[in-house]
Formats: sequence, C-alpha cells, structure tokens
Amino acid sequence: ATTMTQGIDVKPAALSVPLTAKDGAPTTSVQELKPLPFTLADIRKAIPPAAFEKNLAKSMFYLVFDYAMWGLTLYTMWVFTHSPLWGELSFPLKAVATVLYWNVVGFFMWCIFVVGHDCGHKTFSVYPLVNDVLGNLCHGSIAVPFFPWQAFHKAPVALAIFPFYGYFMYLLGMPDGCHYLPNLPGHRLWEIASSTESIKCLISTAAVIACLAGHFYALGGTWTNFAYYYGLPLLYFDWWLVTVTYLQHHHEESIVFDNHDWSFLIGGLETVDRTFGFGIDALHHHITDGHVVHHLFFLQIPHYNLPMATKALRAFLAPYEGYSIFTGEKTAVTAAEDLPLAQRLYKHEDTRDFIWRIHSYLVRLGFRTKRATPLPPKKTN
Repeated sequence: ATTMTQGIDVKPAALSVPLTAKDGAPTTSVQELKPLPFTLADIRKAIPPAAFEKNLAKSMFYLVFDYAMWGLTLYTMWVFTHSPLWGELSFPLKAVATVLYWNVVGFFMWCIFVVGHDCGHKTFSVYPLVNDVLGNLCHGSIAVPFFPWQAFHKAPVALAIFPFYGYFMYLLGMPDGCHYLPNLPGHRLWEIASSTESIKCLISTAAVIACLAGHFYALGGTWTNFAYYYGLPLLYFDWWLVTVTYLQHHHEESIVFDNHDWSFLIGGLETVDRTFGFGIDALHHHITDGHVVHHLFFLQIPHYNLPMATKALRAFLAPYEGYSIFTGEKTAVTAAEDLPLAQRLYKHEDTRDFIWRIHSYLVRLGFRTKRATPLPPKKTN
C-alpha cells in the first residue's frame, strides 16, 4: 500500500522497508525517534528454540489438508450440480449454494497460498528444492507465479489493492510490473531483477499455465465449467488475500517512517495481529494472529509454530509496554490493553467483524497514513 505525502513515496512501516524521496535521495525528518530498549536478538532469545524448527512432515500435512478440503468441496458441488435435485431447485437456492461454494473454495485457495508463502520464505522445509517445487505447485494452482512473488515480496512496492480483483491486477502489472512476463518496458519491478530471476519467472509462469490447463481439462474442457468451478472462486481467494494483508498492515492510527527513522524492528512492531475467530485463524495457519512475529522472523519460523512464538513475544514485550519511541519515556500501565492500539508495542485486536472492517477501512481510510516524524518545512524563495 502506498500513499503520497509531501512528494515522498510513503509505505506503511509494517512493510519493513526504508523509504526514499522520489529522486532516490534519503528523506530527513525534523524529529529524532528514540531507540527501543531491546533488540531483535533479545526477542529471539526469549522465543523457545522449538519455534524455529522446520518440519517437512507437518508442512506436508497442512498442504495435503488444504488441497483435500478444496477437492472435497469441488467434488461435492460437482455431484450436486449434476444431480436431478439441482434442476428442481429455485434460482435463489441455486444462487445461495453457488456463492457458498465459491466462498469455501476461495478460502481454501487462500489457505494454500499461505502454505506456498512458507515455501517462499523457506520455512516449509530445510530443503531448498522441496520449497521451490512445492511453492510453484501451491502458487501455480491458484494462478500466482511463485518465483516473482518470492523475489518481490521481500521488497514490497507500491500496491493499491481492492477486494475480489485487485491482487490479480497487481500480478498483471498494475502499477509496478507484470509478474508473469519479465523485463517488459516500463515495468519497474524488473529494473532490480537479475537474469536468473527472469528465467525463474518464466518457469513459474509455465507452472501457472500447466495448472490452468489441468484445471480446464479436469473440469470437462468447457469454459463455463472452468469459470464456475475454478475461475470465480479465485475472486474470493483474492478477497481473502486483500482482507488479511490490508488488516495486517493498517489500523486507525497507522504511521509510516522514512530512511531517517526507519528500522526493521520498529517496522515489524507496527504490524497488527488480529483474531478473526470462528476457527478461521487456525484454518488459515495463524497468518492473522501470528503475523507480528512472522514479520520479525519470516525466514525462520514456520506457520505452525507462530502461536508458540507469539506467546513468547507477548510475554517478552509486556514489561516494556508503555514505552514511547517518540519520547523515550515509559508510562506505567497494568496491561497493554490499557493503551490505545497505536501506542502498544505488541498490537493485537479482536477483529471478528473483519468482513465489515475491511470494507469500512477501505472507504474511510484507504491507504492514507501519517508520518512518524514530520518532514522539515519546504524552503521558500
């Protein structure tokens, strides 16, 4: 997500990247932030070593489970829509069953994306080849090119995303560059890419095409079936991706930093853990309620260990709650919940209203944020 502030390209601090002015020069602020009274190494020591263990068998279990849920839902709907009962249903009942099917399949597509996300961060297993092969499978099956996502996800860029269609517009090239074809003129993503990354992009695109062809023929070789059983659920996958990603990195008082005041740790702690409830957090692999610690150790902690690591992170930060990076002083508090969300070191919010929250935030807040520190006033002639 990107917004414009005083001629500076500004991104949420939670994206964990420093910012520069449009001409490439570092930006400067008129106020110095105070350093945190602890380091990333201190946090790592507080997290149990078991949280950093990557287990291929566990990762495979979740991958197989998600595909099984997708497959079972698809098979059930296929049998239902080809049965005499389907023809006897009224249009409204067919519509309800259809939307329910699209939602369930789209959700498990999203879950598969999260497993592929572990492959991209090399936390699926300790074997690079396994991570790459299964990452291309997971992402390819939902029309996402794995290697470009892996390369550019670690260096976030301008991205205006909207539910149901925004992510695929982004993958096609709006606004930063196409993820399916490398080195297209004017596509700035590829200005920082190596020739190896360009070749890997083509490999991932081939994986996407192969998966799409497999879906097409498995669904009877008709465009109607392809759109109904696969294409439209992809829009609901897009909704989940946008919803979770936006709410991870935005809240009512989100702030942004530049090269002058940014740090990896401060940026990571600006992300928000959210509880969606209803069993959703566990089903999509704690990507919502374990995101803060994921940001801090994204190459080291697999998704099934995020709850353990998050519990340790909360315990570690508890004595420091009330500390302000703006004043360097600590306010006495009995619990982090006594503070407004924006003033907490560990940010967590119950978000069981996530369906309403995402759309209301996009309407009210969009991608507007405020700076952590103000820029110096512009010089006048």
